Amino acid sequence: MTRFKRILSASMLIAALVALPACTSTHVTSGSLKSTADATVQDDKPKMELGVELEIQFSTKPKVLKPVEGSNDEADLPQGSATIAADPYVELYAVKGHPYQTIASHSHYHTPIVDNGEPRGNSRIWGDATNNVQRASIEAIRGAAKKAGMTLDQEAMVLAIAYVESGFNPDAAAGTTSAQGLGQFIRKTGEAYGLTDANRWDLNEQARALVEHTMDNYEAAHSAGLGAEYVYARHHDGSFTNEYGGLDLAVDHVVPKSVEIRRILANLESI
Repeated sequence: MTRFKRILSASMLIAALVALPACTSTHVTSGSLKSTADATVQDDKPKMELGVELEIQFSTKPKVLKPVEGSNDEADLPQGSATIAADPYVELYAVKGHPYQTIASHSHYHTPIVDNGEPRGNSRIWGDATNNVQRASIEAIRGAAKKAGMTLDQEAMVLAIAYVESGFNPDAAAGTTSAQGLGQFIRKTGEAYGLTDANRWDLNEQARALVEHTMDNYEAAHSAGLGAEYVYARHHDGSFTNEYGGLDLAVDHVVPKSVEIRRILANLESI
């Protein structure tokens, strides 16, 4: 599919989302096996915001980079490995989205970003992080995924979820809810997975919580006899009902992104 068609498809989705009165903005948030559905919390209920206040770039075209330093010539590397050697995740990085115009009182959007020596985003905006920070986020998620025993498909899914939710910006925050971090957990869900005021901006803690939550959603979907698309549906809506459009977003964006990411991961493991 060409980039024009992808942008057109995203525009069509935006029009559909804006038309829904109950779902006008939000990054996403999640229910979990460890807590009741977040939809019961009025000021933090999940709402669709994909592409409404931020622009998500779905591109499979790799950027062209020079060979890794120390190689004699690009021809010395196997086909396609020059880009991978320079940065194995170059195809995954997000491009900065759009800022929120509406900020709720319980949002983390205006919380100052503290430089503590760890990888930090440039702002609370989706995807507003350097490639180095996004790479650190990807590697933290992959490390947590391997520790949890995720399959390659599951690892690709959790990375796709992080991409769609935060653009791999660990400091991303929604303007309309308390959603924050790589997985855009609202406060209630974050607390269920060990995220507190003391560690909610810690990259590795965010990665661990997102992986654990995703594994729980895989278990719940499997127990209900449902496919992988329902993993993100439950992450977004807190249930399998598609009440807030999580299943639609999964089918249209998250699952295709996970397929793209799986291809990249499989390519890396084959080198």
